[in-house]
Amino acid sequence: MPASFSDLKPALSDLSLKKRLVLVHASPIVNADALLAALLETTGGFMTPTFTPKALLPIDYHPVHNKTDVKNLAESFTPSMPADEAFGKFPELVRSHAKAKRSLHPVLSFTGIGADDAIHTQTIHEPYAPIAAMAEEEGVVLLIGMDQRVNVSIHYGEKLAGRMQFVRWALTESGVIECPNFPGDSG
Repeated sequence: MPASFSDLKPALSDLSLKKRLVLVHASPIVNADALLAALLETTGGFMTPTFTPKALLPIDYHPVHNKTDVKNLAESFTPSMPADEAFGKFPELVRSHAKAKRSLHPVLSFTGIGADDAIHTQTIHEPYAPIAAMAEEEGVVLLIGMDQRVNVSIHYGEKLAGRMQFVRWALTESGVIECPNFPGDSG
């Protein structure tokens, strides 16, 4: 049975997160409503990935070599595009909250509440800038019902360690755009 607000609030309060920015990864089976309510009361601000792989063109796509109709290959990203369902209900619940802000990366966006400065550091060239901003503020990663395999901050660490980054392409309302510094598969 998923944890309730009355379970989550004291557990999160014990972590002393009120003055820290938190990157949240929540299991799809977590009670998203209870988690959101508890985070609003126990953190100074938080963000979560709202990735949209539906906007990503196939790995072998390159605009110079591929002249097919891209509308058949991907969905056009818009800021209102829902977060990928694989992340569970929590990211979409946060994204649709009245106080939430979302970055505009067509594939690797973040959304959050009270995390505006970190979220707005993201650019197409620096997809993991919100994680860098969080680290500079001594922020923390909170994994709820998840393990490190889903922790997207690992990609930022990989970049700092010199791991090769890639170029991918995404479909937006403005057409196809290049997405440099794309991470490799961490799986």
